[in-house]
Amino acid sequence: MEPQASTATPSQTTAPAPKSASGWSGFAILLVLGVCFFLCAGGLVVFFRNLARMAQAQMEAAECSTQMQRIVLALDAYHGDFSVYPPAIVKDAQGRPAHTWRVLLLPYLDKPEQDLHAEYRFDEAWDGPNNRRLAERMPLVYGCPCDPGQLDSQTSYLAVIDPATGLISAPPANTTNRPPVKGKPAAPLLLVEVCESGINWLEPKDIAYIPGGPAPLGQRTRFSYHPRGGSNVILDDATPQMLSGEELKPLLTRSPPPAAKK
Repeated sequence: MEPQASTATPSQTTAPAPKSASGWSGFAILLVLGVCFFLCAGGLVVFFRNLARMAQAQMEAAECSTQMQRIVLALDAYHGDFSVYPPAIVKDAQGRPAHTWRVLLLPYLDKPEQDLHAEYRFDEAWDGPNNRRLAERMPLVYGCPCDPGQLDSQTSYLAVIDPATGLISAPPANTTNRPPVKGKPAAPLLLVEVCESGINWLEPKDIAYIPGGPAPLGQRTRFSYHPRGGSNVILDDATPQMLSGEELKPLLTRSPPPAAKK
């Protein structure tokens, strides 16, 4: 039996189906979605990282303010015992600066600071053989967390002192209606936060307030590393505030009031 010839014509022959472009389009879509996902994820990571940094900076600024208020409470406790604020600088028999008010306040702080005070010797200068060993053991209350200098035991908080009297805080250049309190300062500022002060916490050195005099901190315009560049200060009435460098410098160089016309 002879095989039957195929009756299919060339036009009826089944041709292989052309490759569909839909597979490549799907892959491209997945690729684009993947890239978008990673970009969005990266953006979210950066966003939340910046958010965390801002939150940490605000917490550090708040902690700085809290620590300055602790110092004020210790100053008030000292005043309660002696009816006067501690001298900014204690001098030796030769009249040389020997000790700082920061050491005198140690008994009015917490137990670790009180123990540190017991190790300090007043029969030698702040940088004497024994006291030098304490220079690197600065209490946390004297350092702001955002201040790199506090890692080297540089104090972040400086008192405003009157170089003529040696008292913490000088009389204001302008008069106020607040009645004076014996032994308590009446200056615009009591404490100022200064980052990288370059002053070891034991060193008897602070800010000299000289009405009409040169700026005590030179040409410094930034006093802290807080987000807005402001600096924590404690006013003479123990009120904490955040001031910018432009707001702070005039308070440290306030000119005396003009003489009354005759």
